[in-house]
Amino acid sequence: MSEADQQQVIPLKRGKPVRRETGDVASNTVIITERMVKIYGALTGDENPIHMDKETGRKSIFGSNIAHGMLVGSLFGPVIVNKLIGPGAIYRKQTLEFEAPVPIGEAVKATITVIEAKHKEDKSVYILKTECFLGDDTRVITGEAIIIVLAAGLKKNTAEQQQTG
Repeated sequence: MSEADQQQVIPLKRGKPVRRETGDVASNTVIITERMVKIYGALTGDENPIHMDKETGRKSIFGSNIAHGMLVGSLFGPVIVNKLIGPGAIYRKQTLEFEAPVPIGEAVKATITVIEAKHKEDKSVYILKTECFLGDDTRVITGEAIIIVLAAGLKKNTAEQQQTG
């Protein structure tokens, strides 16, 4: 793994989810590499030339290849699990509005802000503002996510478990 790829790995933090409140913020910056775009294209089957072919990118309105919008949108999950809430966070909904292209090789900062936190005995529900920015503060994605964190965690609730504890 190259140094550029290593800096993009967010270490998984084991443990319990963190209770968050309105206004809490977390972010992470990732450099979108050509390798990431190629792997994403191969995994999804989206090998649109605007992402994969240098000549097409050069001749396009963008002047270079750009990252898949959904690849950039996938940067929110690691921030939620590894920096904001923790393990056990379950995505319920995510909206995305793509506002600007992300050229390959650019750093993208994924930022998440808690805009509402509802805590109940059995679960917490978070409404999150999700945004991605380039290094010059150009917003490339905006959206909203709903995340659920069950108080019991992700363990299967069986009759045997209920009897033993």
